[in-house]
Amino acid sequence: MDLIKGAKCLFLLFFISVTVYGQSSNNYPVKQEVDKLMGYQASIYNGPKYFGYPSYYKETHPFFNSNTPGIGSILYDGKLYDGLYLLYDEYKDIVILSDQSRLIELNTDKITKFTINGSQFIHLDKFYQIKDKKYFLYEFLLDGKIKLFRKEIKSRQQQVINNEFIGIFESRVNYFILLENKLIPITNKKQLFQLFPKEQQGIRRVISKEKLKFRRNKAYFFTKVITFLNNQP
Repeated sequence: MDLIKGAKCLFLLFFISVTVYGQSSNNYPVKQEVDKLMGYQASIYNGPKYFGYPSYYKETHPFFNSNTPGIGSILYDGKLYDGLYLLYDEYKDIVILSDQSRLIELNTDKITKFTINGSQFIHLDKFYQIKDKKYFLYEFLLDGKIKLFRKEIKSRQQQVINNEFIGIFESRVNYFILLENKLIPITNKKQLFQLFPKEQQGIRRVISKEKLKFRRNKAYFFTKVITFLNNQP
């Protein structure tokens, strides 16, 4: 049996070298199958099955951006895996691996960081010693002496609409800055002025020059203002 398995692995490795690495194809499912046979991805495929939610949650979903798995990477249990299909359940604050025929729930404690369709997330405890935080996984928007994070929090409720029982996920987005090892929630412009009183005039100039609208696009607003603050001596 070991000889047969070994021969199968060697054949698939040769197949990948021709069809995946020798060409520009993104044949990730084949690559994943070989990795599993070789034992390289054993730990990431050993999680429990992800069962999702009842079928009456059909109007909205609990996932980051889309309920379709996105291409990404993850640093998991000390190993970096590329070319995976991932979902991020923002209601449960867990990452899901899509393995073609099944969904696997990953252990949050083993996650250091991950990406989905270019968006970056980190497990805050693996990088910073921060007290008084409620969640583990945060979207990492901006690095520097002042770091910017985004956290979308989803809640769920049930309603009866036209005599039909419907489940709905609702969302709210919070922004945080990491300053002097403290994670500080920012909900309005006034807080920025209070946190950085010496830079008030500079912040106002950036808002005016860039024509920033806080309510229209908070992520863009915070990114521009924090970038300015990071460039100050």
